[in-house]
This record gives sequence, structure tokens and C-alpha cells, in this order.
Amino acid sequence: MRYLIDTGDAEQAKEALEMGLWGVTANPSMYAANGTTAEEFVRQILPCKAKLFTMEVIGELEQMEKTAVDCARKYPGVVIKINFSADGLKLTRRLRERGISTAMTLIFSEEQASLAAQAGAEYVFVFVSRNDEAGEDGMGVVQACLSLKNLYPQLKIVAASVRNRLQVRMLEKMEADFVTVSPQLLDRLLRHPLSVKGEEEFRKAMGKEDA
Repeated sequence: MRYLIDTGDAEQAKEALEMGLWGVTANPSMYAANGTTAEEFVRQILPCKAKLFTMEVIGELEQMEKTAVDCARKYPGVVIKINFSADGLKLTRRLRERGISTAMTLIFSEEQASLAAQAGAEYVFVFVSRNDEAGEDGMGVVQACLSLKNLYPQLKIVAASVRNRLQVRMLEKMEADFVTVSPQLLDRLLRHPLSVKGEEEFRKAMGKEDA
């Protein structure tokens, strides 16, 4: 399973990429919270050469298509992220016909993921915790979506709305293709108490040797 940093803060994204994370994803709320736009964020991150980088478009169908085509031309390799909806499916189909890579987000069911795949989406962002909060089985939906890969070989399952180490561990066992992690969750994954304790012991030992 590959890790994507989920942030609209360019410095946080760059730091995660320096650690070797596979790529970066964000949404319009994150861009706004950091006082930036999707395009400005793209321009800051592209030099870091993320292996997967998404840019979300939002608005009316024709405007989204124009923005997506322009950005795909200006920023080769960017994956256009689209909210799941009837218009989102239409846009995904149109962009697929143009050879532009797409990711569909706000996926909460296997049926939605299947429709996204049929429209040509290469990635589907399946929400885990937000599904749990709605009384559904978030992990069960991810597992069901993984079975769609038999029908749609191009499809990659991205587990999103992941909030703790246990969920990450379960997704690893399921062999999800990708997981999105916030900077806060990434920090918790990095700081296992035994790793921290071990490093402290090594530093103390080195200090004694130098004395």
C-alpha cells in the first residue's frame, strides 16, 4: 500500500515527499484554509516530483472541463480529482476520451465506485471514517471496492478519511492500493513509542561513549 499526504499546506506536502511518500492530494477546503488555490498549490508541489499528484476541480460541468483540460496541459502528469455526481461521471468520461487521468472522490459505496470505474476513473477515493459515522461499514466498502479491480484493471482504490493507526493496519492487510494520511496521522505513524524510546537509549549510549 502506498501513502499519499492529504494536505493543502505546501511545506507539509514537501516534507512528506522528502520522506518518500508516494504523492499528494488535497481538496478545495484545504486550499482555502491555507490561503491558496488549486493551481498555485500545484505549481509549488510539481518540482518535488510526486509520483501521484491530484488537483480537484469543482463547479459547473463545462467550467470544470475547461479547467481540467487547461491544467492537464500546463501540468503534465497531474491527475484531475472530481466529486462523485452525475456531472462528475460525465466529466470523467469526457476527460478519459481526451487521455486525461482522473480520480473520483466522495465515494461511499461499491456501486458508486463501479460507476466511476465504468466512466473511466483510474482512482476512486473511498471514505472510511465518514462512512462509519453515517452508520455504514467503511472498511467493508473498501474491501468490496477492491473486488472491482477484477473487472476494471485500470482501477486503483484509495482509502480516504482514515484517522488512526488501526485503520491503516487493516488497510495494509486488505492490500488497498493507496491510503491518504493527514500530517497529524503521519506524525502518529512515525512516532511509535518503542522507536522513540530506542532512539533515546541509543543517544544516551553515544553520549557516554563521547564523554
